[in-house]
Amino acid sequence: MKSGVVALSIVLISATAHAGITELVAALSDPNGEARLAAIEAIAPGQYGADAIGPVAELLNNANPAIAGDARVALERVVGPLTQESSGKAAASTALLSALSTVENPAGRRWVYWLISYAGGKEAVAPLVALLDKDSETSLALFALQSIGGQEVADVLLAKLPEANDERRVAIINVLGAVGGTSTVAALAEEAKRDDPVGLAAIEALGRIGALESEPVLWDRLTQHAEPKSLSAYLRMVEKQSNGDALPLYQKLLTLKGDPKARCAALTGVGRTGDSNAVETVLPYLASERSDVHGAACSALVALPGEQVDAHLTKRLDDAAAPVRATILGVLAARDSEGSRQTVERGLQDPEAEVRSSALSILAETGDKKYEPEFLRQAKSGEQTMRPIALRGYLNLADAAFAEGDATQALAMYHTALEIADQDAERKRALLGLARIASPDTLPYLEKLAGTEGVSEEVGLCALAIADKNRDTDPDMARTIYRRMVVESPIVLQAARAGDGLRAMGDSVDDVPRNMGFISRWKLIGPFPSSDFNAVFPPESTYEPDAEYEGVEGAKLRWTDLVIDHVRGIVELDRILKPNEQVIAYAYTVLDVPQAMSAQLWLGSDDGVKVWVNGEVVHSNNASRRVKIDNDKVPINLVAGRNTILLKIVQGGSGCGFCIRTMTADGKPLVFPTAL
Repeated sequence: MKSGVVALSIVLISATAHAGITELVAALSDPNGEARLAAIEAIAPGQYGADAIGPVAELLNNANPAIAGDARVALERVVGPLTQESSGKAAASTALLSALSTVENPAGRRWVYWLISYAGGKEAVAPLVALLDKDSETSLALFALQSIGGQEVADVLLAKLPEANDERRVAIINVLGAVGGTSTVAALAEEAKRDDPVGLAAIEALGRIGALESEPVLWDRLTQHAEPKSLSAYLRMVEKQSNGDALPLYQKLLTLKGDPKARCAALTGVGRTGDSNAVETVLPYLASERSDVHGAACSALVALPGEQVDAHLTKRLDDAAAPVRATILGVLAARDSEGSRQTVERGLQDPEAEVRSSALSILAETGDKKYEPEFLRQAKSGEQTMRPIALRGYLNLADAAFAEGDATQALAMYHTALEIADQDAERKRALLGLARIASPDTLPYLEKLAGTEGVSEEVGLCALAIADKNRDTDPDMARTIYRRMVVESPIVLQAARAGDGLRAMGDSVDDVPRNMGFISRWKLIGPFPSSDFNAVFPPESTYEPDAEYEGVEGAKLRWTDLVIDHVRGIVELDRILKPNEQVIAYAYTVLDVPQAMSAQLWLGSDDGVKVWVNGEVVHSNNASRRVKIDNDKVPINLVAGRNTILLKIVQGGSGCGFCIRTMTADGKPLVFPTAL
């Protein structure tokens, strides 16, 4: 009686589970995406056994890509929990292998193989090996086998190797390189004797395995074929060895002639071994004329530990050539061991200028205040080659003083640096430091540098910083700086910033562009849909103030007023035109001239520009450029009374605008009222 009840219970449980799988498949087949998503989210860990894999996998063949995609997600949620225990993992693997017989969709098959790659175990090896003979399945089956790994996989792949064609042979060898195995190295060593892609694949695989016994084979290949992959394989093998075994191999690699990459890699490897006895191996390469080899040797010596390394390097200072001595000082400084600073200081007394310069450069980066007198002495009266190095160290100390909150000390040092400096780079650095402090005491120094082309930007930045910081406490000084810069600064952004400063103080700057001859009142129309310089639109033939034209995408265009408030008369059309790329715009104005005269138009544009004066073309430049004041200088004749000016701006991409001013024939501003 009891046995009958148990049997009935099993039948009921089985029926219930089957019904659950049927419902899941039905839900995943629903055309409604939200219903499918709900079904996926409802899958609880362990809710379904391996018997659900086949029915769900069949949905990977669904013609609806959305259903097939959701089936992949659902299948992963079913398989994942099963892999947590060995029995469930084996069952899942078996079910997935069986599903390969029903899943025909290529993307679906790839997904099944991917699931096998982490669910599969020993039970999957034989079925996967059987699939290797099918060209369409080889790469996927090998992928899964590689993920399973182990000696059994290595053995079956080695067994397949002799019968495989070259293409499949390379694929199998690549997997063997990842799987490894005790018998793999010997077999791959034989394959590596081939001088073809199979042999190269075997070399790469041996490098990945990293067995020391493969070294002779890898070395033979490296010495016979100067190919990057052979070097890479040898290095990968060496990197897998203990430091004691690796050092002689790196030293051996250094004997390879004519390959600087191998030399650099070997030197780097020597440093990684941490063997302090390797100093003599590395030292000769400090004299290399190749910067990469020289750098690798330096890095190796810095990496090697131990006081004996420092002692050895210090001893070599007595007999090494000057370039090597200079390098050794840098290495000792980088090692930062006890006594290294004193050794570098002694380098200042070396008979060779190259060594003295190296020592001073090292000390310049220490930030140690005790060297300030030496830096100052050398910067003022040292050898010509030493002065910029010493001044750099002095400026480093000034920066440190400012960072520590001692602005007074930093200010004095920056001023001193400006007095000493004879190179623009040094002046720039001092000026940038002074801009951070923004003291009025700096103004006399700026006055001396006014007009110095190489530092004009930094002088301007410093002056503006002083004006900005002291605007409230000394408005007259700030106003004077702003007024001067808004007119004289050769840098447009700084002139605009000075104008903003004046406006913040309540001053008008409307007179500035006018007094420089810039035309500030225009009528503007655009954008028209073209970037062809030769394209013609109605404004070129006549100016009709009330006319309406068709613009980009049928937009209605009318002439609009444009008043320029930029202190250098620049119109930033990219802020006005929508769209502002691959378009054309026109600007029109009228000048009221008291008498006929010869004059000039000085203009800038982004990009191309064409100009009409009184209906006649006076300038045409199909340029691709940024707006720059006075890009072009155009001679013109003006009549007494009304003079019309029409500009055509042809815009390609990135930025759009123009500026234009009237000048006398000898380059002085002309100021005319506009009569629009």
